[in-house]
Amino acid sequence: MSAVTATSEGALAQNVPDPEYPGALGSTNTRRHESMLGLVARRFWRHKPAVAGLIILIILILSAILAPYITMDPDALSVSERKQGPSAAHILGTDEAGRDVFARTLYGGRISLTIGLAATVIALLIGTAIGALAGYFGGPMDAAMMRLTDAFLCFPQLFVLIVLGTLIRTTELRVLQGSILPIALVIGILSWMGLARLVRATFLSLKEKEFVEAAVAQGKGPVRIMVSELLPNIVSTIIVFFTLNIANNMLLE
Repeated sequence: MSAVTATSEGALAQNVPDPEYPGALGSTNTRRHESMLGLVARRFWRHKPAVAGLIILIILILSAILAPYITMDPDALSVSERKQGPSAAHILGTDEAGRDVFARTLYGGRISLTIGLAATVIALLIGTAIGALAGYFGGPMDAAMMRLTDAFLCFPQLFVLIVLGTLIRTTELRVLQGSILPIALVIGILSWMGLARLVRATFLSLKEKEFVEAAVAQGKGPVRIMVSELLPNIVSTIIVFFTLNIANNMLLE
């Protein structure tokens, strides 16, 4: 009798759904399958520091975007209000020219966010493409892409940006002065190498899996396999790179 009871309890235990892994074996009979995105979102909202950080980030981004509607002209001069401390009229005070510091901070934040976002998108596209090609094809393609990555790692970002700024101020490139495009391009072109190596390593391990072999047997081409079969497996890596790289690029800018 005890053996039968133990067997029954073991069978029931195998069908108990795991709240952390809703797609696990045995949970499909008692609970609908939950997508990976839904699982990530549920865990994120349970993490209170992460939610607090997201709220603060949204407030900062909205403040920068809505700067023209919530503050004054950042370039407006007022000699009579020079070097004032925080007040109701000027939340963060004024500078030596009487300009509102809060307004200038918000407008500066718009530029920093734009450069950080644009440079990260550029780095994301380049790094993902090069890492995917190197990891999937391997051989000579892998060697060529990794040597290219090593070559770009030799360029110091800050030094290149200083040289670019000097050229824009002193040569025929003066037409670009005040434009954020050159800065975003340089930062993006010089910050994709880490992502390329991560994507390459992931592709090298995934391309030997059964689902990739099944896709090849179905007649899918390399590009389709990389886009539809392999890229979805590196979404978490891309998200982490995207969030961290935006902050790094803003500091570099």
